[in-house]
Amino acid sequence: MTNVIQKMLSLSKQDFLVFLRLTLEDNNDELHFYRVLQGLDPQNQEQFYQYISEELAGYFREQLANLEVPTTEQIREAQEVLTRSLDNLQARIKELEEINLNYREVIRTHRNFMKECISGELGLTDQTKGLPIPPPQKEVAPGAPLIDLPDPATLKLVNPDIFYCIRERESRRKYTDEPLSLEELSYLLYTTQGVKKVFRQGQMTLRTVPSGGARHPFETYLAVNNVTSLTPGLYRYQPIEHKLTFLFTPEHMVEKLNEGALGQIFVGRSPVVFIWSVLPYRGEWRYSISAHKIMLLDAGHLCQNLYLACESLGLGTCAIGAYSQTLMDELLKLDGHDEFVIYLSPVGKLK
Repeated sequence: MTNVIQKMLSLSKQDFLVFLRLTLEDNNDELHFYRVLQGLDPQNQEQFYQYISEELAGYFREQLANLEVPTTEQIREAQEVLTRSLDNLQARIKELEEINLNYREVIRTHRNFMKECISGELGLTDQTKGLPIPPPQKEVAPGAPLIDLPDPATLKLVNPDIFYCIRERESRRKYTDEPLSLEELSYLLYTTQGVKKVFRQGQMTLRTVPSGGARHPFETYLAVNNVTSLTPGLYRYQPIEHKLTFLFTPEHMVEKLNEGALGQIFVGRSPVVFIWSVLPYRGEWRYSISAHKIMLLDAGHLCQNLYLACESLGLGTCAIGAYSQTLMDELLKLDGHDEFVIYLSPVGKLK
């Protein structure tokens, strides 16, 4: 076993987990870590895997299976990089602990935010003032065509048993290269943001997911890589019409998705990525300072519907909360203030 692995395993359990976390969060260090593992003989690899959890061991095996075999020089360089990281570990831990101390006030603020609820005096909301209600969906650009979607009710489900779907639901990150059908995509869009009823002269909607005050503050964007009948690129769902509008095709979209998802490469490899943005004013118009907690709760509702809908079709998805806000907003050309990305989830057929 190499010196760097021996040094790693000599750490306390707590320091070892910190080292792993820091290493896996850095794309370059992560690659060096895998190259060091690749340089071990099978017996020493197994010895290392026995030291860590079964879940981690399975994850590392999966990653190694998708990597090219490194050269001797690459393994040597990786060992040197990890050795330097181990030598600097205690200093890095001390630095992070100091940052943590500075964040305690932020933590208290966030805890108070979690306790916000609709009670007491909200002040004079824009609804109370009689200001115009925000529209329930973004308008299609002038001249942009709308793409018809198949009727979601006609799709035959692989697993129609709701109890089965709830029981079997889990995050799935391995997808085949098979395309999603337009029928499957239509079903997933309807089950996550489909409109059941339009009322108040088209100003409000009831949908397939709950939302505080029926505000439904989200827009559904799709990064399409491999869906039958659709050109790769970015689309937006128009839920009232149950149609798609094509936006544009970014250069190097797969690479931008992976970078925006902080190196989670299964995101960019998936046939389609659901990317939800939030328009905060839709909620603020009615609930003022209490709107933001409600909107975050609502985001959980729509993503859970995506999980269950995927299970019913035998598809896989994985909710992504760790992403670069700046990069994902830039990908969709959002202003990052009045509209910004709040959640994303890739979808694909299971291996």
